[in-house]
Amino acid sequence: MRLFTAIDIPDRIKRDILCTDVRFAHLNWIRPEQFHLTIRFIGEIDDARLPEIRSALQGIHMPEFTLKFDGCGIFPSVRHPQVFWAGLQDSPELRSLKEQTDASLSTIVPVTEKRDFIPHLTLIRFKNRSSGDILKGLTEAFENMTIKPFTVSKFHLFSSRLATTGAIHEIVESYPDNQG
Repeated sequence: MRLFTAIDIPDRIKRDILCTDVRFAHLNWIRPEQFHLTIRFIGEIDDARLPEIRSALQGIHMPEFTLKFDGCGIFPSVRHPQVFWAGLQDSPELRSLKEQTDASLSTIVPVTEKRDFIPHLTLIRFKNRSSGDILKGLTEAFENMTIKPFTVSKFHLFSSRLATTGAIHEIVESYPDNQG
């Protein structure tokens, strides 16, 4: 089973993002139901370890906080574009969630990601090298959009199954679990 933790994106934000310039409709957009802010990629685990992971995540304290969009970018670089993303403003609450998640899971699943945590929402995956004009146009279009901040009151443990049409993500459990 392939797992990760993430914050789901509200439907109103998904609609705002998808109201983008028709010049970019032909690009390989991520399906809106797959939009999320990854907190921690866990990876492939044996199903028997799922209860241990679920239990570890239940101990995370997460107060409600607000996320704001902040710019956009391209991974790994403009010269070799693979992903176009929307940035999310880092905050003490988001940073705490990331640190607690990593700490809670560290004895179960070691951290393998060596890159800095850059809060972002993947929007487009490039199949072929895109021209500088497309990248410049995307950046300008996104930076001119008005996307309102949104409140985060929970995060999720997702399973991810790879399919020919792209990854299919399903919520396994939500935290806090709101059961008391």
